Amino acid sequence: MSLSSLVLTILYFFVPEFKTLTLDATFAIAYFGTTVACLLFPARRPGLFSKNPVAKYRASGVPLVSIVSAIYIIFLLYVFWLWAVDPVYVVNNPYSAGFMIFLYVLSAAIYFSFKYYRKKKEGIDLSRVFEEIPVE
Repeated sequence: MSLSSLVLTILYFFVPEFKTLTLDATFAIAYFGTTVACLLFPARRPGLFSKNPVAKYRASGVPLVSIVSAIYIIFLLYVFWLWAVDPVYVVNNPYSAGFMIFLYVLSAAIYFSFKYYRKKKEGIDLSRVFEEIPVE
């Protein structure tokens, strides 16, 4: 990971066009992905969610965190749309979109490769390991 981080840092600072590629990828991965996870958390892990202090806040029986997440997702989709149609943001080009798709494909390939490796070689099922937060 350190080597890949070093390469990306060098590209970011010394290749001006690379910043255009990474701006929307960072935004999409960091904000959109975590917001979708937050939206689905109460439904996917109700037992774990019920232990969370924020679980007591509801509006018409729907967890408030899901409502806020849905509103934020709409806002993020609007921002993505702006980026796609307005050239002022300098990210609406095929290279940026291709780079973002490449990052998602690469991330999935790394994840599933290591998941397979850990299951096959070490006997560890990662889907079971990450089912709940470990006890401290």
